Amino acid sequence: MLTKRKKQVLEFVKKYISKHDYAPSLEEIKKHLRLSSVSTAHYHVQALQDMGYLQKEINQPRAIDIIGHETMLKIPLLGTIAAGRPIEAIQEKETIAVSTSKLSQSSDVYALRVVGNSMIDENINDGDIILIKHQETAENGQKVVALVDNYSATLKKYYRERGHIRLQPANRNMEPMIFQSGRDVAIQGIVLDVIKAVPTSSSKISTFDTTEKNIIDSVPIAYLKKVSSFGQRTFGDWTNILALGDNAQVLKSFLDNALICGKVNLIYIDPPFATNQIFRGGINRTATISRGSSDEIAYHDKLTGIEYIEFLRTRLILMREILSNNGSIYIHIDLKMGHYVKVLMDEVFGRDMFINDITRIKCSPKNFSRKGYGNIKDMILFYSKTKKYVWNEPREKMSTDAIKRLFHKTDKNGRRYTTTPLHAPGETINGDTGKKWKGLTPPPGRHWRYSPDELTRLDNEGLIEWSATGNPRKIIYADEIEKNGKKIQDIWELKDPVYPQYPTEKNLDMLKKIISASSNEGDIVMDSFCGSGSTLLAAEMLGRHWIGIDNSRIAISVSEKRLKKYKDISYSEVFNQKET
Repeated sequence: MLTKRKKQVLEFVKKYISKHDYAPSLEEIKKHLRLSSVSTAHYHVQALQDMGYLQKEINQPRAIDIIGHETMLKIPLLGTIAAGRPIEAIQEKETIAVSTSKLSQSSDVYALRVVGNSMIDENINDGDIILIKHQETAENGQKVVALVDNYSATLKKYYRERGHIRLQPANRNMEPMIFQSGRDVAIQGIVLDVIKAVPTSSSKISTFDTTEKNIIDSVPIAYLKKVSSFGQRTFGDWTNILALGDNAQVLKSFLDNALICGKVNLIYIDPPFATNQIFRGGINRTATISRGSSDEIAYHDKLTGIEYIEFLRTRLILMREILSNNGSIYIHIDLKMGHYVKVLMDEVFGRDMFINDITRIKCSPKNFSRKGYGNIKDMILFYSKTKKYVWNEPREKMSTDAIKRLFHKTDKNGRRYTTTPLHAPGETINGDTGKKWKGLTPPPGRHWRYSPDELTRLDNEGLIEWSATGNPRKIIYADEIEKNGKKIQDIWELKDPVYPQYPTEKNLDMLKKIISASSNEGDIVMDSFCGSGSTLLAAEMLGRHWIGIDNSRIAISVSEKRLKKYKDISYSEVFNQKET
């Protein structure tokens, strides 16, 4: 049902197109209807698109078109289909309306709702609706609905091979289904398109992914031309890539590269911050913010507002597709745009894939004359693609002063120690950690940190200290913390170089910390806004493969020079995007 405001937007678009033969811009919609912002206009246009009243090309300011009701086709929704193990095919009487932008005709087409996750690498997820063309044959590699033994249906990729049929899931964690000759496997149809499910509040927070396929399809593929190479073959057949070009188009080209797509284990990006400025590079610059009019332009940071968000959204969607299932992504952003980008990351990766918001102290305190607190930080958003991401627990050494301050007690053997409570917030009603131990119960509103058996073990090993009033606390020895190091927290003081080689050069130790924690030796690390090449250099130093992309000629030049200076640099090739 259309709200009053959405009806007003739709009527204005209709009248405007009728009068001018082209669509209004979002700014014109905002101005005519006196909306609060362009993003509000975008919201209403997006909602009308999702409801089938409008269609809009991505990143085109006047590419809105009207979809009349006569262009919507009714398709039978016949029930559910397993993207997992086969389930009984249940037919239900229901129909859905599908735009002719997805289908030219509705005969022999039906829809099924997906249950399971075996096709997630094809971006077909639990709850999505697939549109199926009814036919009884399929080519190898096509996504099909297959009826097994005339009883259970499943969604898989189809392969007829010598002596058997293979139904292949698009999920690296699942095994294929092999049917020898004689088993009844009947093709019920092939997949034409996918209608993405509206995310629940526990995952993504908008209906944007109904257009993700359109976003990917709208990006041209970059054709890359090798211009040079350097380094030695130290990683077998792997070749590092340094590419000059539009990163969205280069990323799109990687979707068809079996050595890259689904194989990248870590992405770090430091994208533009929507500052509406031009950044320059020069040999006499004294700091990141210093720049002279005679310096050569390094890059433009001129996109702002909704245009910036859509620019970033396109690239994040492509990067998510390229990430491996155990991969993660760090996006470095400033305080002005960080909160908007956090919402965007929740949409693209899912709120439950958020891991950390890292505060990074980037510079020394400032004394600028402004009405507000000094700004010495930026933020790094850390997300994973799945819950099975690589994590090598990073720890850091404690200083001698910190050990003396925190471990102020000494036992009979002269070992420094401190104590911590054995209970934690929250009551346990039925579990072991709510039970009595040695006649004691946890304080009200709390529970034991350990089971009674574990508490007994700790006590027997002399790792619990009892106070004069009978209060137990766990003993933590300083030498054990010194040996293993302390857990790194989410505030990092890692300042950028005072004399950078490129306007946005980042702290090399910071990048080493990220790469060490979220990848292993031999993994692929990508930076699609590679700038000065710090990510690539850190990856090289830690024995990782790497891919760097930037649309700045200066950035690629600086990166190449820095990498060539590194001793025993692994084999790398430099590419330029061909003009089309």
